[in-house]
Amino acid sequence: MKNDHLHRNAAFLVAIVLAAGLLARAAKGAEDTKRTSAPATVAKAAGATPVFVNVTRGKEDLHAASMGLGLALSAAKAGRRTVVFLNVQAAAFASADLPADLAFEDFPPIRKLVSDLVANGAKVYVCAHCAKVCKVDTGKLAPGVLVAAHGEILDAFPPHAESFSY
Repeated sequence: MKNDHLHRNAAFLVAIVLAAGLLARAAKGAEDTKRTSAPATVAKAAGATPVFVNVTRGKEDLHAASMGLGLALSAAKAGRRTVVFLNVQAAAFASADLPADLAFEDFPPIRKLVSDLVANGAKVYVCAHCAKVCKVDTGKLAPGVLVAAHGEILDAFPPHAESFSY
């Protein structure tokens, strides 16, 4: 009985010491963050995990396509390395001839999302095979969109990226 009481007290003391150490480390991290002169978004983006967004939905599901492109745009605007792959039905969005008003409800038009991605430094690729299936003329792609075969998209895939698929 006496040993059980000692073990519980020892465990309690160890827990207190560990908690104090964690609190001290958290306080130091907060203090270091206050000292930085760079905005939080810039500091975060510099070491942020890259983002890869695979968009497969096309005109038949503008909601999903808009969600994927919107997520990618948010990542690019935050300064994160962003790669978008337009494949399956989404290959149609690579066309320079895409209607300017093609949009889901209150989302920006797909054409604007794609151009904003490129303008914000994202790499946007279209699957070569899927473009052919969707009858997209790869000689008339939206500005900044690149054609990629499967092996090429693997080379463009950012190491250690967070991956999303829509």
